[in-house]
Amino acid sequence: MTDHHTESERHAAEAQLAAHRGETDRARELYALAARAESKALLGLDQSKLRTLGVTALSAAALWYKAAKFEEAETLVHTWLGSRKLPPFATDGLREILEHIWSVQALEPQSAAERAEAITEMAMLKHREAEMHVEGVGVMLRAEGYELRAALELWRQAVIEGEWEWRDF
Repeated sequence: MTDHHTESERHAAEAQLAAHRGETDRARELYALAARAESKALLGLDQSKLRTLGVTALSAAALWYKAAKFEEAETLVHTWLGSRKLPPFATDGLREILEHIWSVQALEPQSAAERAEAITEMAMLKHREAEMHVEGVGVMLRAEGYELRAALELWRQAVIEGEWEWRDF
């Protein structure tokens, strides 16, 4: 799982940089690569680690959403909601992502580029929320086999970029 998860983090970070540079198409390509890797990581997880399953399912769904790959995101969400294996925070988050997908799809009169931009913006917010959740439980994640160093680095970057303040943690 770690190799796929690390690959996902790398692609997601590159995608975020591309999005900040205004390279929307490139950002979506990279988010799709990140989502594919995170989905593979999800399949390789120990099914008894419910919290880890929940965090990873949320991450994969958010990445598919950011990539504007709605069918993939919906399939993943429906599969994991139907599994009844996830903790409440994860089922709530997956339902929210599904609602966002439906909201974006309801904006049909907009151009594809405008819809994709709205999707990317909403997805970035959702993914950041999932990352902050992961970072806030770094000790537990380490106990479940995650790299604490990677979680702390994401946390540090969020603080440096002004998205969070130290007192928020």
